[in-house]
Amino acid sequence: MEEMQPVQEPVGGPVPETEPAAAEPVLESPPPYEPAPPPDWAHQMALERADRQLDDQLRQIGRLAPEVARFEDLTRMPDFDRFDRLVRGGLDLVSAFKLTQYDRLMDRQVQAARQAALNAARSTGHLAPAGGRARPEEGLTDEELDTWAKFGLSRDEARRYHRRFSGR
Repeated sequence: MEEMQPVQEPVGGPVPETEPAAAEPVLESPPPYEPAPPPDWAHQMALERADRQLDDQLRQIGRLAPEVARFEDLTRMPDFDRFDRLVRGGLDLVSAFKLTQYDRLMDRQVQAARQAALNAARSTGHLAPAGGRARPEEGLTDEELDTWAKFGLSRDEARRYHRRFSGR
């Protein structure tokens, strides 16, 4: 067997340590797992409830004024500033809309009632009983004039509307 011989160091002194050519990135251990905070369910439910309430109130306003389908339609109203002050003051959207649009809504209802009276008067003209015929100069029977009076039209107004729509 061969004998092992001790290794001798070079005469020039100890061998310098070699440094790595490029610094290798040191991998850090990942941070400990932290679960995401639980969602704020109460807040989420409050937002959903508010959305449902807004949709419901917009549907109610849409029944009063079909031209209002979205909240943006309300912002285009001429008196939106007054509407906005009422809502910020604590009124719900429907009540604020009714207060700011009362005159316009009433005018619309009056027009609808007048149109209904016109339609009713026109539709029953052919059912006038014998002897209940209209005098040629008026064009309306007493029964028709009474029907118009139920809708708030005087006899003169009813005759004017009758002449206007019958072409006489």
